[in-house]
Amino acid sequence: MKTTKVLFGILTITAALAMQAQAQSFLTNDLVAYYPFNGNANDAVGTNNGTVHGAPLATNRFGLASSAYFFDGTEAYIEMAEPLPDM
Repeated sequence: MKTTKVLFGILTITAALAMQAQAQSFLTNDLVAYYPFNGNANDAVGTNNGTVHGAPLATNRFGLASSAYFFDGTEAYIEMAEPLPDM
């Protein structure tokens, strides 16, 4: 009985790790750009960095300071040097 519980525990952990790895690869397959807005508008996975015009850094919805941009709806924007490719 004890051996069965240990074996079941090992199988459960192995399955959970395998599912997590598959989910991560699903999210990052064909990733073109990733903008975490961690104090700038830089692309974290490539060279598609943005230039911020008139949009100050703000606190995001989770309360993290400098993790979002505030757009005023008229003049604030982030400019990209090159357009992102179509998928």
